[in-house]
Amino acid sequence: QEALAKEQMRINDSLQLIEMDLVLDYLKQNQISNIPFEDIYYKKLSPGSGATPQAEDQVKVHYTGKFLNGKVFDSSIPRKEPLSFTIGKGQMIKGFEIGVKLMQKGEKAIIVIPSALAYGGRQSGAIPAFSPLVFELPLFEIISPNK
Repeated sequence: QEALAKEQMRINDSLQLIEMDLVLDYLKQNQISNIPFEDIYYKKLSPGSGATPQAEDQVKVHYTGKFLNGKVFDSSIPRKEPLSFTIGKGQMIKGFEIGVKLMQKGEKAIIVIPSALAYGGRQSGAIPAFSPLVFELPLFEIISPNK
């Protein structure tokens, strides 16, 4: 069992190295800076204005989630209702929340999330283990509980 666990760790380490090469290629091809913001990669597509979301703020976004090859795995757009969640409550994968917290109301951005800040070594629905994810999203609304 110990040998099996060591072999699984070796495989996981190899997959993470391959993943990083794929992410860096994607960033270069899509003219996204390879300098991470809190371990995600971020590109502003259009500006917003005002404050950025803080802990306990409720936010509303539309999103399209893709793999690095461009294949869409999920989108809120066909549902016509934006996704709503509260910052800091663990309702979203960590990398998605980090990206939204960088945005201003009205801003549209692309965030590239390494698998370590998404689903890591576990599969989630149509998303295989060790999958970096790309989200294109506009931030529509920030609702602060203090206002």
